[in-house]
Amino acid sequence: MVTEVACDALFAVAGPSAAAAISISSANHERRARAVAEGRLNEGRHHHLSASPDLALGRLSWAATDGLWVAADAALYYREELRSALRAAGVDVATDGSPASLVLAAYRAWGTGMAARLEGDFALLLWDGPRRLLVAARDFVGRRPLYIATLTDGGVAVGSQLSTLLDLPGCPNTLAPAALAGVAAGLPESPWDTVYEAVRVLPAGHTLIATINADGRLDSSALERHWTPPTFERGGGAPFGEAADELNALLRAAVRERMDDVAPTAVWLSGGWDSTTIYGAGKAEIRRGAVAGQLSAVSMSYPAGDPGRENELIEQVTGFWGDSTHWCDSSPIPLFGDVRADAAERELPFAHPYELWTRSLAATTRAAGCRVALDGSGGDQLYQLSPIYLADLVGRGRWLAARREWRARDMTGLGWRRFARYAVLPLLPPSALRLIAAMRGGRPVNGIRTWPLPPWIRRDFALAHDLAERAGSRLPRRPGERHGAHETRWFFESSYSPTVLAVQSADARRAGVELRSPLFDSRVVHHASLRPREERSDRGQTKRLLRAAARGLLPEEILAPRGSRTGTTTGYYRQRLLAELPALSRIVLPMSALADLGIVEPVAFSDAVQRSLQGGVEEFDVALFYTIQTELWLRAHG
Repeated sequence: MVTEVACDALFAVAGPSAAAAISISSANHERRARAVAEGRLNEGRHHHLSASPDLALGRLSWAATDGLWVAADAALYYREELRSALRAAGVDVATDGSPASLVLAAYRAWGTGMAARLEGDFALLLWDGPRRLLVAARDFVGRRPLYIATLTDGGVAVGSQLSTLLDLPGCPNTLAPAALAGVAAGLPESPWDTVYEAVRVLPAGHTLIATINADGRLDSSALERHWTPPTFERGGGAPFGEAADELNALLRAAVRERMDDVAPTAVWLSGGWDSTTIYGAGKAEIRRGAVAGQLSAVSMSYPAGDPGRENELIEQVTGFWGDSTHWCDSSPIPLFGDVRADAAERELPFAHPYELWTRSLAATTRAAGCRVALDGSGGDQLYQLSPIYLADLVGRGRWLAARREWRARDMTGLGWRRFARYAVLPLLPPSALRLIAAMRGGRPVNGIRTWPLPPWIRRDFALAHDLAERAGSRLPRRPGERHGAHETRWFFESSYSPTVLAVQSADARRAGVELRSPLFDSRVVHHASLRPREERSDRGQTKRLLRAAARGLLPEEILAPRGSRTGTTTGYYRQRLLAELPALSRIVLPMSALADLGIVEPVAFSDAVQRSLQGGVEEFDVALFYTIQTELWLRAHG
């Protein structure tokens, strides 16, 4: 089990800018120390060193031997199994070795393919001095970011904080208008770029291998995928009952590995089936003595009548285990807060709509004495489906089955246009979708995994910068892959999930809380990929296998099918938006920064604000949030 929680940045700079990176790191460290002293940031560790005359390396957990240097921000799981594999490969490591020492041992055993053998949440940098190789890698979930900049002086920089790279003299800070527009429009699918032309994101599940020549400059580089998501719904799994038992054991192990063995561990508990199963699995492991420690429930409390309220369901779950809940009251949590100050502090314009919600949960978690929190992220992606599987039925001529499923999901009142979105549009070839988008003035086709452009995004800009392409998935289906399976794989291969999870994790870390997701365990993901679609969505029922695996961990009434979805946060979002938008509009109007770049039509945005205040434009409520955040970020950083 992992006990270390890292809270600082890591970076590597090869080339003439390496010396500058040391002084920049020192200045950032001083700024951070002041922030800690002022109570604006949680205490943590930061170090820096020069590994060679032309390489600067900053680290959290670190290790060095024989010209190998490792910097790692990592929580590694199944460490005993990893040590056994290392010993089998002829490499030994201390029992109490740090994450960086395990990474170093993995490199000695398996070379640049080491990341494929690691299970955990990690971002890591490794410098192989004798071979002059710089290696950087991220896990497939992507909670810890890494950015790559090719410098004008011929060097290369990789870091977890964008500001460290942009402060380098060889890294221009020229903005990328198309990427800015994508953030402002709330388009979650994008290339692995940032709003700076010189900086890209190291994709989750990938390893960067860069060769540095004798002059300290980049000679060559390669980006390799070390984790490939499986094809889902592929069959080959055990019968249902046996599979439920397998999943139960996998989840217990995944939770056990991610619990803190020093302080109590929190579970961010809702009333659904994902986080409650995680909570029950942890409680069961503690009861049978398989893991030491405590497990505490931390939950958001919504007022009576709010669609997000699940207080009573949560109390049923904690009561089942003779426990109580640490409540976080949603009522005083603002949607925007001190939006100008936050925008100035944020390195990138993207902000999660529930940023302050996450911070409040993290503060409650710390007040409960916990520094690690487990969540139920991944349950929706692995164990249920959107209506996209209707396209599979229609494509095979099973119209009656598609109609039955549409009715079972209680979606008949949504009309044929919505049915066409899920059941017909996904069957059209890309050329037809692009033609339809062009006929709509650059607005993307409203199919699955596409997001409509808000009406205040200028159409000429959208056409010139191909925002329709940015708004839709670029991931092709594998031969024979069903649309439902493709949707699940998109979640793991697109930039959407790592972007959201990295921001959410950073928000929690500001309060000193490490977020971990047992359902994103690679063994759990592999097991889920074997299961048929009918266990995920069929006749209105979802997550059948997960609920079966949770029997004995949760009250039976919690596991029973539900007539409607619970725990939706739309009520909180809409209420806070309407309450805060009048004052906020006086700050952001006129929409000057984005308008000057030709991205936003100010009058159209102002009209949308007014319509929202009058109860309309709910389709673009979240896009309003993104546009406001991007505008204020641009004023602070542009």
